[in-house]
Amino acid sequence: KLSVEGVKVIQPNESIPQLKDTITNIGKIVADVKVLPLLKKRVEIDQLDFHDAKINTSDFVKDARVKGNIGSLSIKSHGIDLKNHTIRIDEGALADANLEINLADSVPPDTTETQTPWKIVADKIDVKNSTVNVAMPGKIQQIHAEIGNLSAKDGNFDLSTKQYKVGKLDIDKSRV
Repeated sequence: KLSVEGVKVIQPNESIPQLKDTITNIGKIVADVKVLPLLKKRVEIDQLDFHDAKINTSDFVKDARVKGNIGSLSIKSHGIDLKNHTIRIDEGALADANLEINLADSVPPDTTETQTPWKIVADKIDVKNSTVNVAMPGKIQQIHAEIGNLSAKDGNFDLSTKQYKVGKLDIDKSRV
């Protein structure tokens, strides 16, 4: 089990070389990952928690920018198989987040031949007291969601076939 406080990730500013951009500033990370399964290309996470995080994807994602604050993000996952491209999330929780997603003006067509073979199974995901703002190009279309309580169970997300399913979704004290 590893706990690290005060994690800051910075990168040089492309426009002004003497300035640095903060990509993330995390108050505390707690990680408990089993070591032996890693030798077999499997990841078993007993605990992965982020507390008091500020994020800004900057130019990491070409067609979108995600920035904001996360009070806490917690994941337990027993069943990440890197060889077979499968992820099982036993429990995931997000609380006290305020995220802003800005999509780029145009998205070029995807001409790559490679597939995204990952399949994700999420047993339980909870979101509490969080907001998400999605802005499309030119501020013509915007989506604003305030989430008081959201609980999703039995999620299956197949990125290769683009099929996304949730078995049960409960939403309370929320609005879009």
